[in-house]
Amino acid sequence: MNATRGHRQQRIADLIRRQAITSQHELRKLLRQDGIRVTQAMLSRDLREIGAVKSPRGYRFAEQPPPTPEDLARSVRTYLLSLMRGEGLVVVRTRPGHSHSLALEIYKREIGQGNIDTTGLLWTTSN
Repeated sequence: MNATRGHRQQRIADLIRRQAITSQHELRKLLRQDGIRVTQAMLSRDLREIGAVKSPRGYRFAEQPPPTPEDLARSVRTYLLSLMRGEGLVVVRTRPGHSHSLALEIYKREIGQGNIDTTGLLWTTSN
């Protein structure tokens, strides 16, 4: 499987949250079981980009400063192409490969309640 960077990084984050992973070798093995093949260089870059750091107990997420309104505004200006709202559904169109980046900014703020599918950034809402 040739996963997009956003999908791969989301899967890495999910694995780190669910279990103790003590090495990149172990993480690569888990990703391979999911059909995602990565090089060591790709994995190092992904870990750095998602804010994962190695600790004595395994990988964890570094503390991040609270997001600012400017972070979301910058992401919207950079990535958003269009937005359509329907009954209980928001469809956000982004530049190719950037839905994950915009979804991350939305997640950071816990905007509304719902689910975000970052394969194309489809946001289902409870309203």
